Amino acid sequence: MLRVSRKMAQGLGFSDPAELVGKTDIELYGDAFGQKTRRDDVKIMENEPADHRPDREPPAGRRPGELDATSKMPLHDELGNVIGLAGITHEINEIRQTEMALQHLATHDPLTDLPNRFLMEDG
Repeated sequence: MLRVSRKMAQGLGFSDPAELVGKTDIELYGDAFGQKTRRDDVKIMENEPADHRPDREPPAGRRPGELDATSKMPLHDELGNVIGLAGITHEINEIRQTEMALQHLATHDPLTDLPNRFLMEDG
């Protein structure tokens, strides 16, 4: 890792984001998750498509039920050679909770909380 937000550092149990610089996914999340991430990263660098994962369960060590959205793409030098990978991960728990609340409001009566016609006609 080259840069880490304070929020991510705190979520991983570090007080200073600088403590994470240079660490790998294997060091932070364990061998199984780290190796899978490494394989995925190599595929992105070899095939060069950008990778967007809308949501996934985070690795061990993070709170259960947290969701992340990750985007990765290869980095190129001035000659076009792949020299690395850029990745951005966002925690999307609030977004997902808001989506679920809106879905519930759209499909349930606000007074009784019973399913509305939309759910009864669906299917």
